[in-house]
This record gives sequence, structure tokens and C-alpha cells, in this order.
Amino acid sequence: PAMVRKEIWSHVLAYNLIRKIMAQAASIHNKKPRELSFKRAIQISEAFRQIEILKNDKYYASLLKAIAQKKLNHKPGRQEPRRVKHRPKSYPLLVKPRAFYYQEFAKNA
Repeated sequence: PAMVRKEIWSHVLAYNLIRKIMAQAASIHNKKPRELSFKRAIQISEAFRQIEILKNDKYYASLLKAIAQKKLNHKPGRQEPRRVKHRPKSYPLLVKPRAFYYQEFAKNA
């Protein structure tokens, strides 16, 4: 349980760090943070990870510019209903080996 808590907190920390970078990029480039793509921010951060961006402000500024470069499209009315793709079957589950069922079928036939 302790390691699970650590893993959850590390995910929360990473999420908040990405959101912080997105907020910085939005404020510098006069955009709203909700207009920026979270997935794109993660991908660009991964690409820039190999460069030591924390030691060089030029690279960090280009990271923020790359994140703020593409604006999300606003798609009103794009709510999709929750549906299950596969319908439940009316047959019982196969819980024993097929050979067992073949023998039962042969006895009853």
C-alpha cells in the first residue's frame, strides 16, 4: 500500500508539473491554459527532456513556445453517450475445458 500511495502521488506531481508548464506557456503567449493540449505538452516535454532545458533559459523558452504554438479546436456539442460496444451474450461462460463439454453433449445426445 505504501508503494501504491507513492506511485499515485508521483502521477499527481507529474500532472501538476505539466499543468504548471502549460500555464506558463499560456501566460507568456497570451492564451488560455484550456486552449492548450495536455497530450501535446507531454509529448513536447518528452522531446525536450534530452536537452538540459533547466540550465538554459533559451531552451525553456522554446519549450514554452512549442507548447503554446498549437491551439485546440473548440468543438461544441461533442459529447458522446456512454455505450457498451459489445452486447452481453445469452450463453453461459465456458468455465471448463471443451473436452468436458463434448463428453456431456455426447452423453445427452
